[in-house]
Amino acid sequence: DSFIAEAEARGLTVSEYNEFKRRDTVEGLDAGLIFSASELEKDGVSDATIREDKAYIVQVTKKEIPEVTSEDEEYTTRMEALKSNYSQYSVSQYISKVTNDELARSGLATAN
Repeated sequence: DSFIAEAEARGLTVSEYNEFKRRDTVEGLDAGLIFSASELEKDGVSDATIREDKAYIVQVTKKEIPEVTSEDEEYTTRMEALKSNYSQYSVSQYISKVTNDELARSGLATAN
């Protein structure tokens, strides 16, 4: 592969990883790198990303997007989790609004 050959010719270390999903934990890759890899198309190359004392460039050599239908168990589970998270967010957002309104009313904060 010309990408690997070019990187090695420039003295860079090339690491290859087995297939993984965006939610997986992959030793040597943090969540941000996994997410950026998931945003690339097949054969896509990321911009350089600095993490601590290292720079990373990610190339996606294979990409499979699974076919998901509403009949799949994982689909149902994730939709239920999203609904639950949304209702929790709505309650939190309401409490935050009431608190901010009360702080503004009492003069302890300015109204937004």
